[in-house]
Amino acid sequence: MVQKSVALPQRNVRDLLSQTFAIYGRHLVLLVATAALVQVPATWLILAMPTDIKGLVPSIAVSLLANALVYGAIAHQVGQHYVAERPSIRAGYAAVWGRIVSLTILTALLAGLTIAATLATTFTAGVGDPVT
Repeated sequence: MVQKSVALPQRNVRDLLSQTFAIYGRHLVLLVATAALVQVPATWLILAMPTDIKGLVPSIAVSLLANALVYGAIAHQVGQHYVAERPSIRAGYAAVWGRIVSLTILTALLAGLTIAATLATTFTAGVGDPVT
């Protein structure tokens, strides 16, 4: 594999968002297919699991694994846009597979932080407000 160095120009927030939407628009079918390849079977698997507490942990595990795979593959494909002519689904998932354990742990940590922040905000809303 040939490594080539690419210097990226400096951009402000507007330029970054513009470039992001341009990349997503240019590779829309590829990115949707990448997500669907994992998310559709994962969703069907989760829907087939028991809806009681026994199905909760496996459902969360499948969801975390699927999200780590998809987000990692899409991030790799967007990066490949800058260094290669055409990103591919195979290359995206191949790059992620070697890091799947760490990506799943990171996804679980971020999901946990999001849930904790939501619960903290929900339960502390109104605390300290004067009683009327």
